[in-house]
Amino acid sequence: MNLNSFKDQFQIESFLQNNEINFLGKSHYLFRWERKISSETIQSYLREYKRLGDENKITDIDIFERGPSGRVIKLGISTKNNSSPIILIKDDIRRYLRFLPSNLFIIDKLNDNLWVFKGGGFGHGVGLSQAGAIEMAKLGFNFERILSHYYVKTKIKKIKDLP
Repeated sequence: MNLNSFKDQFQIESFLQNNEINFLGKSHYLFRWERKISSETIQSYLREYKRLGDENKITDIDIFERGPSGRVIKLGISTKNNSSPIILIKDDIRRYLRFLPSNLFIIDKLNDNLWVFKGGGFGHGVGLSQAGAIEMAKLGFNFERILSHYYVKTKIKKIKDLP
C-alpha cells in the first residue's frame, strides 16, 4: 500500500482497518488506536487554549483537508453559537486535541456528545514508521539498515565528509 497518496476517506479507512498485511511494528500499542471522546472533553481542551468560549457547544467536527500521506492538515470544529468553524491546522490539531497520537485519523460521530477518532501511528508522516523502526531495532537491525529501509537510496555520511 502506498500511504504517500492517500486523500480519500475510504482509502484511509481501508488502510487503518487492514489486518492482513504483516506490517513492521504492527504489535506496537499505537500502531492502530481508537479514542472515544466526549464533546465536553474536546470543548475543555479548546477553552484551555482560548479557542472556544464557555457558552459554545460543539456541533460538528470535519476534516477539511488531508496531506499527501493522508494525514489531516486542516480540521474544522463547528459550534452552536459561531457561524464559522474553529480551524485547526497541522500541528495545532495535536497541540489542542492532545488525545490524538497522530494526524492520521478518521472521525465518526456517535451522537451529539460522543466522537470516535480511529487512527494509526504516532508520528509526523515523513516516511519512517516509528513502530516499525522500534521493531526492526529489537530484531537487531542497526540504524543504517533501518534508515535505508524507510529512505531508499539515501546515503548516510558524516558531516565532516560532506563537500
